[in-house]
Amino acid sequence: MRKNVELPEVISFRIDAEAKVKLDGVADAHGMKTGAFARSVVLEAIGAAAVIPRVSRRIMHGDELRKLLGELGRQGGNLNQVARHLNAGGHSSEIADCIQKLRTEHAKALRAVTRFIVGADA
Repeated sequence: MRKNVELPEVISFRIDAEAKVKLDGVADAHGMKTGAFARSVVLEAIGAAAVIPRVSRRIMHGDELRKLLGELGRQGGNLNQVARHLNAGGHSSEIADCIQKLRTEHAKALRAVTRFIVGADA
């Protein structure tokens, strides 16, 4: 937050737990604290210039996690193709190898994510 900007007025409001979780998630995705994000949304809605700049935070292992996210997206696309094939009347025996390959790739990705969350020894 900018230290040289004085914000003397205080406004507070109540929300339920589910909305708070969503608000926290959106604020975090924007790299902001929840209060700063809520303030920027309100100021934008009333046409006032936002006084809180958008802050980008460096994510630990960001490059590796982006690669894993891409891999999970590819796996989801492959699984969608399998479902489309089955829904079109295809036989499950034709795709057993594909499903096994997807399970293996998914297990690898899950182990990699676990390593980042728990630590390199997991």
